[in-house]
Amino acid sequence: MNNTPSKTILIIDDEYYVRDSIAAYLYDVGYRVLMAENGLIGLETFHRELPDVVLTDLRMPVMDGFAVVESVRDEAPYTPIVVVSGLGDLDEAIRALSLGAWDYISKPIINFEELKITLERVLDRARLLLEVRDHQQNLEKLVEERTRQVQVTQSRLIQAHKLASIGMLASGIAHEINNPNNYIAFNTDLLTEIWRDALPVLAAHAELHPDFTLSGLPFDEIPVTTERLLAGLADGSRRINTIVSQLKQYARPGADACPSGFDINRAVSNAVALLDHHIHRQTDAFRLEAGNDLPPVHGSMQQIEQVLINLIANSLQAISARDQSVVVSTSFDSGNGEVVVVVADQGCGMNTETLARLKEPFFSTRHDDGGTGLGISISDSIVNEQGGALAFESEPGKGTRAIIRLKTTWCKRSEI
Repeated sequence: MNNTPSKTILIIDDEYYVRDSIAAYLYDVGYRVLMAENGLIGLETFHRELPDVVLTDLRMPVMDGFAVVESVRDEAPYTPIVVVSGLGDLDEAIRALSLGAWDYISKPIINFEELKITLERVLDRARLLLEVRDHQQNLEKLVEERTRQVQVTQSRLIQAHKLASIGMLASGIAHEINNPNNYIAFNTDLLTEIWRDALPVLAAHAELHPDFTLSGLPFDEIPVTTERLLAGLADGSRRINTIVSQLKQYARPGADACPSGFDINRAVSNAVALLDHHIHRQTDAFRLEAGNDLPPVHGSMQQIEQVLINLIANSLQAISARDQSVVVSTSFDSGNGEVVVVVADQGCGMNTETLARLKEPFFSTRHDDGGTGLGISISDSIVNEQGGALAFESEPGKGTRAIIRLKTTWCKRSEI
């Protein structure tokens, strides 16, 4: 194969007539030629011009060829080095080869065709080595990417398995909790009726006995206190029933996928209800701003709830003071036919480098706190699978906005 076109050869030799004769021949066969009279000047030329091949003598003043071989080998391992050695200096040629030279020729050079063949051979070898290196790098990148994909898929399967296990556990919990909770609800209603029947009798008794107390409370405080306690029991029972129902729905994979779509405000409300304890523990400034008359959203409500829980939890972790807000809003973008959910916080925010890597699997700024770096990556995959998009806006010290855009069933119908 002819490697001559556009290739540059650097000749380093302290003998002018040797340099000149080699250069003249190489010019004639089409190479671009650079020349230097010692190793030091040769390395300066090498750094400036970056030739394709270095052709160097071994015995030179100022800096010999061995030092040139070592320097080029260390700085540019894919640049061929050919040494020119005297007929009686075979040991020196072997030493140069052991230091990193690619080939050698003997001088005086009588047959310049030998030089031409040697240069073509080392250029071919350099080309092949570079192709192997590039191929290896591409393979390494491909393996790394596939490995990351497998790890993400495996993590999602583990997550799905956990959700399935939670679903089974939730069914048992529902049975174990709902029975006593039904007793509480029924008995609370019965106690309320008994109380209201007993109140006139107790009031008449209190008129005859002004100092009449119950559990240490004056009777004039008893009616309001008892009504409040009974209402609290009823409300607590209803909340238990709601939480168990939401947990069962959240942990039942695919159970809520519906061709007619789902109510995004309901999905947001369910996510907020499941995070109620965390919200009240982190901030006094949580707001839910639900849009009115939003069209049904295409996809799985359970999976979108999973995404919302992750994004809201991230926002809660980002704030450091109770007066910092977390706001979840829903709206309809009529221009794009999309329902938009925004989770905005007044937390620490992110710089551009962190923002650019946010969706990378296993990237996390909270590894020390147990973060896996999978939450955002998996959330992004879920939203993409449902035809939507997840984006982030953030600045250091100014908080973060997570923006989910979801296709509506109206849009899906229009595409059919």
